[in-house]
Amino acid sequence: MTTRLLPLLTALGLPSTALAQYVPGDLYLANPQENYEIYDVTNGGDVSNAIAAYANDYNAGQLTWSLDLRTMYLSLYSAGQVIAIDQNGNVSTYATGLSGPTGLLVLRDGTMLVSQYNGGNVLDITGGGNFSNTRPLVTGLSGPRNLVELDDGRILVCDQSLGGVYNVPYPSGGAATAFATNLGQNRTIVQDPITGHIYTAGGYGVYDITNGGAITSADLYASGQSFFAVAIDDVGNMYAGNLGGSQLWDITGGGDFASARAWASGIGSIESAFNAVPSFSVCGDGVPEGGEDCDDGNEDDTDACLSDCTSATCGDGYTWSGNEDCDDGNTDNTDACLSDCSPAECGDGFVWDGVEGCDDGNADDTDACVACAPAECGDGFVWDGMENCDDGNAEDTDACLSDCTSATCGDGFVWAGNEDCDDANLDDSDDCLSNCEAARCGDGFVWNGSEACDDGNDDDTDDCAQCAAAVCGDGFVWDGVEGCDDGNTDDGDGCDASCEVEEEPGDDTGIGGGDDKDCGCSQAGGGASAGWLALLGLMVLRRRREAAKR
Repeated sequence: MTTRLLPLLTALGLPSTALAQYVPGDLYLANPQENYEIYDVTNGGDVSNAIAAYANDYNAGQLTWSLDLRTMYLSLYSAGQVIAIDQNGNVSTYATGLSGPTGLLVLRDGTMLVSQYNGGNVLDITGGGNFSNTRPLVTGLSGPRNLVELDDGRILVCDQSLGGVYNVPYPSGGAATAFATNLGQNRTIVQDPITGHIYTAGGYGVYDITNGGAITSADLYASGQSFFAVAIDDVGNMYAGNLGGSQLWDITGGGDFASARAWASGIGSIESAFNAVPSFSVCGDGVPEGGEDCDDGNEDDTDACLSDCTSATCGDGYTWSGNEDCDDGNTDNTDACLSDCSPAECGDGFVWDGVEGCDDGNADDTDACVACAPAECGDGFVWDGMENCDDGNAEDTDACLSDCTSATCGDGFVWAGNEDCDDANLDDSDDCLSNCEAARCGDGFVWNGSEACDDGNDDDTDDCAQCAAAVCGDGFVWDGVEGCDDGNTDDGDGCDASCEVEEEPGDDTGIGGGDDKDCGCSQAGGGASAGWLALLGLMVLRRRREAAKR
């Protein structure tokens, strides 16, 4: 018997029995009869003298070890007990009150399970004690035997009576379900630590049941002997023995062993208590073992290997330095960290709850989502198919109105620098024309209430002068209608009240002459002087009126 820490203990001057451990991969077998020896069969050959301890009672069960590998446990079928054996062979009682205990297994989490052949169930006996009235963890079995914990955490149990292997619902508990069927009286079960294959033995040989289901002869791995007990060491070497026999065979690689030479002999008797010391992984020791993905010997959760010895991955809740920007441990793409462990940002295609109103995954500011906010009038971006323009302001006097339509004449808003007015109608008889110019005399439209007429020209000799109907006395000679118009309706000033030119007093154009005395022309030059004065007055009046028009 060897110990892992023996060289270190010796160097420290400590007793060799202190903190001694069973060595992973070493093989032990319990004789169920006679002297109930527990053999160390690790090295094969004649093991009759390689006795590690004595069980002191009938056993048809299984060997298992504590997580620290300092204690070996064995189920005693007839006594209804589980015993503990230290490295020095000292035996003590661990659990009592059991009903035909057979299978026994310490899980990687430290829990100890035992199968009760007579009870048809599996109990949790962690911590030891009396379990006579304990409620079973797993039911639905008939004659359960040995257990195994697979690398993926599943637990399987053989059922000798049902001829199959069953799933143990741990830790939830409940009824066991079939994993592999159509087997004989299978009692032992193991998993190859190298290949991961699962094997069971039960009288007709050793079967590979990795794929589960109905087992056939095609699944037979080793034959030629009535193998009931099978064990695999830490490097994948497989050994098996016959029920009640005294020899073991190395069946690594499988085949027919009818004529094969035994690997070990000198054993009193063989049943099912044949097991290898497990290699319990200790997360944090720097050595990847068992079910560990990795082990870098530290508790840093920001590197490639987490403190629980699983590989860092997106979604584990820890930000992997240099590989992830964030990791919130969920697949929600509406929070600050996306499911691919990148930070949420505008344009990633996912709407960040409470931060973004939308996110269409593009940089196009002409669609319904602009800079991760819903497009709206006044945001400064023209929404294609919805807006004519968008200048980002609420000003209605520029080229783009506050409702994001283009400024046009008739919209009711005066476009600064382009329109004089805008009264939102097409009425050309008010003070703002339909072309948004201010109404004025000469624009061709009669301004209701302000103009009597508007012929669209500056000619004051037609029937509309200064946007007023031409009349005698308006100071403008209506061509073809008036002979004169001196801006009044006085007679005797050269242009009479009917806008006809008056003859000058004393003017005698009759044949035969006239009487100068009767016409008032007695003073030389008197008549001529009066005519010229009247003409000069008319010229001055016309210039004043023309100046007023300008």
